[in-house]
Amino acid sequence: MYRVNRFRNLLILVFVATFMGCHSEPGQPYTTITAKYPNGQKKVVEIHATSSPDSKLLRREIYSPKSELISVEDVTNNTLIEYRYFPNGKKQAVQVLRDKKPDGTWKRWYPNGVLAVEMNYRNGKNHGTWKYWDAQGKLTRQIEYWDGKIRWEKSDQ
Repeated sequence: MYRVNRFRNLLILVFVATFMGCHSEPGQPYTTITAKYPNGQKKVVEIHATSSPDSKLLRREIYSPKSELISVEDVTNNTLIEYRYFPNGKKQAVQVLRDKKPDGTWKRWYPNGVLAVEMNYRNGKNHGTWKYWDAQGKLTRQIEYWDGKIRWEKSDQ
């Protein structure tokens, strides 16, 4: 429960820092660093844990030259959760790295918003059931992994 509350509080801090226009002023509990394209549009926005830009990174947002959000990386402890977006604003992918290794459930979507693949990892290895769908949402393939090795596979094609 402590980890859930801590994670929730961190997300609230990141939300406030992102949407309330935080600064890099002395005495602030965080620092926001913004890099811009030559056209003046924001390119990368980073939010750090303290007023020092060398402190732990909490969040990184990456934008296209047209101000379209490309990806968001949220960092907690040794975990990085990355969200990627298509130019139409729909989710493209969600992936989790723990200690710099794939971990947990990763998902990828088609540009039309239909889920394309759901992959599971444990400590950097394929683990659990991977599922694949076509662009219309029909389940086409499943692969069961155990500690990086295929246990079974089923394909509807």
